[in-house]
Amino acid sequence: MCIAIPREVLSIDGLIAEVATERGPQPVLLNLLSEPVAVGDYVTLQAGRYAVSRMDAREAHVRLALFDELLETSTRRETAL
Repeated sequence: MCIAIPREVLSIDGLIAEVATERGPQPVLLNLLSEPVAVGDYVTLQAGRYAVSRMDAREAHVRLALFDELLETSTRRETAL
C-alpha cells in the first residue's frame, strides 16, 4: 500500500512539474491529471513519478498535519519499546 503525501508544485514546463520533497525538487509527470495544475498547488503521486490528483494548499496542509501527527505517534511508540 502506498501513502500519498501531498507535494507542492514548484514549477511547470508542459506536462512535467517539479515538486518539493524532503530530498529537494523532483520532476513528476502531469499527463494523468484530469484538471489543470498551477504553481503553488499540491499533487499526490503514484510511484513517486506520476501526479494522480490535485488539491489546494488548505487541504494539503490538513493532510500534512495528519501525517506529522502519525509520524510523531509512531516515533513515540518505537522509543518506548
